[in-house]
Amino acid sequence: MADKKELAELYADVIRTGLGFIAEIDDDFDVCFRLTGVGHFYIDLNADRDPEYMMIVFPNFANAEKLGVGIDRMYEAANAVNSRNKAVKLSIQNGVAFATVEAFVSARDQMPDPVHLKAIIERSFSALQAGAQRFADQFKPDATAPVNESQDALPAFVH
Repeated sequence: MADKKELAELYADVIRTGLGFIAEIDDDFDVCFRLTGVGHFYIDLNADRDPEYMMIVFPNFANAEKLGVGIDRMYEAANAVNSRNKAVKLSIQNGVAFATVEAFVSARDQMPDPVHLKAIIERSFSALQAGAQRFADQFKPDATAPVNESQDALPAFVH
C-alpha cells in the first residue's frame, strides 16, 4: 500500500489535471484546493488506517452571524439538506456550516485508480455544491419558493 505522501500526491494530481484546480498538500497530507468565488475545500485522507477512504470537506461555507439567523435555523436548514440531498452531509459547529462527502474509493489495501478517483471526486464535488446551494437557498428572502435544483454559483455569503 502507498505511503501518506504517495496517496496525497495521487489525489493532488487528479485535482490538478483532472479537475483543473490548483491543489496543495498540507502538513497532514490532506489535499487542499480553492474554487474562485466559492471557497476552500480539502480532501481528508488517512493512508495509515484507511487508505481506501476519503472525505471531501467544504469548511466554514456559511455563518449564522453573517446570515443574521440563530443556530436553530442553521440546524433546520442543514437537516433539510441532509434529508433530501444525496451523499452530502451538512453539520453545524458553533454557528458555522460545514459540508462533507465521504466515500470508499478502492478495494481494501489498494491504491485508487486515477480514472475512477476522478469520477468519484467530480460526483462528490457536485454533491457538495448542490448541498451548499440548497442550504443557501433556504435563506433567500422568499424561502418558501421551490429550491433551485441547478448547479449555479453559490450566493456571495457562502465563502
